[in-house]
Amino acid sequence: MSSNNNIYSAIEISNGGVKLLVGYYYEGKVYVLHALQSTEASLSNGFIDDIDSISMSIKEVVNSAESQLGQKITDVSLCLPPIELDVISKSDNTTTMSADSIISQGDIVNVTTKIKKVVMSEIQNKRIVSILPFKYALDDGQTYRILPKDAVSNTLTISVDCHIIDDDIYQSYKEAVEKAGLRIINFLIAPYATVKLIESYQEIPAKYVLIDIGAKSTTISSIKENRVLNGRAVSFGGTDIIKVVAKEFNISYEKAFHYIEVYGLSKNPSFSFKTEDGFTIEQLSSTIKRALNTLVSQINVAIGEYDLYETSVFIVSGGVANLYGLDDFLAETFHVNVMVFTPDNYGARNKSYTNLLGMIKYISLNPPKNYQTKNSNFTLTRIAIPKNNKQGDDDESL
Repeated sequence: MSSNNNIYSAIEISNGGVKLLVGYYYEGKVYVLHALQSTEASLSNGFIDDIDSISMSIKEVVNSAESQLGQKITDVSLCLPPIELDVISKSDNTTTMSADSIISQGDIVNVTTKIKKVVMSEIQNKRIVSILPFKYALDDGQTYRILPKDAVSNTLTISVDCHIIDDDIYQSYKEAVEKAGLRIINFLIAPYATVKLIESYQEIPAKYVLIDIGAKSTTISSIKENRVLNGRAVSFGGTDIIKVVAKEFNISYEKAFHYIEVYGLSKNPSFSFKTEDGFTIEQLSSTIKRALNTLVSQINVAIGEYDLYETSVFIVSGGVANLYGLDDFLAETFHVNVMVFTPDNYGARNKSYTNLLGMIKYISLNPPKNYQTKNSNFTLTRIAIPKNNKQGDDDESL
């Protein structure tokens, strides 16, 4: 499927608040027209307690974007956290419909519809978020990750991953967005959105653990050949590090954030030095590492649960990925290679928008059938300052 330069909007609701990104995908890159975060309302461990409050925050960021861009936003893609995520892989086939045996979109729909019916019969109180093909097989034995245009075959076999979450979670997110007056045109699980952005980078390995660390939550996912095999969301983020540092040294959240941002996991310099609050750089580093023990424990749980003992690469994304020395700390702790992913996109190199950048790329390459969008004709590229940012709730880069 080819890219287009239609404008799309994507929303992510997280423990750190509501994010909106408006942009388009062109010649292999996502171009950002507007990006904004509101921390006025957030989640409780990934669950929506107050739908009305979340809906109001969505309206705020949408209204701001509409004001800046001069265009109405009515349709959005929604990024969902991998809370209680199940991944079910299935294969099925069909006889192609056309007289010349050229595979059509209708053939693909026939197979995925058959798979959906089977999976729906196997699950209870769950919702299929996405059905994502990862292999197409033709009757000549050829297989493809992306089906070639005008491929010819009498039969078509498709292997897919079905991403499934709890129906109550799905419905609460959906209701919050629709209460804001928006129509949802597609859903994606957050780690898969990030994978879509990462996959175009040649240096990315075929198998890795993706760790996305935000303000208040972290997702840990097992990735193989651009497929999300497993995923979990845990209640830990940059805010937790800030709170531990603030408490340890009896300083404000603002000061704690400043020290973390400036020094991170640095060692003491060769000369005698203490901060103006009386502690050394290594004392700060030790305190940050103590806070990170929660993350280490959760990664160990994921390694055991998903049998990731032989996985040798971690890729770290999200706002906290900017923490100085975090890559070395994780590498030494888990004896793996650690890569920090920074989006290479026009208008949004901020890691906290990685999921939404992936959403824009995905929807541009896989536009809904008969969906019409406005063509991009903007020169504006910006990331707005977070709205109503509270102490300790910063989801920006560390």
